[in-house]
Amino acid sequence: KISPDAKLAVIRLHEQSILRLHEILDCVGFSRRTFFRIRKLYQHTGDAVKPRSEFTDRPRKLNLEDVQYLVELVPR
Repeated sequence: KISPDAKLAVIRLHEQSILRLHEILDCVGFSRRTFFRIRKLYQHTGDAVKPRSEFTDRPRKLNLEDVQYLVELVPR
């Protein structure tokens, strides 16, 4: 897995023309495909990491209204 910091560093090195793309990829070990996927994501979202989907976790048994109701039932 590639760290978010490494992804941003590669994007910045390329944007600022500090090194040529093939030199950057040789240093970090990314494939061209990985670089362009990261760059596309960065251009569209402003971040080099995919936003986490709210549906990746286990579905909740209770919604917010259920939780609020239960909290109201608890004596203080």
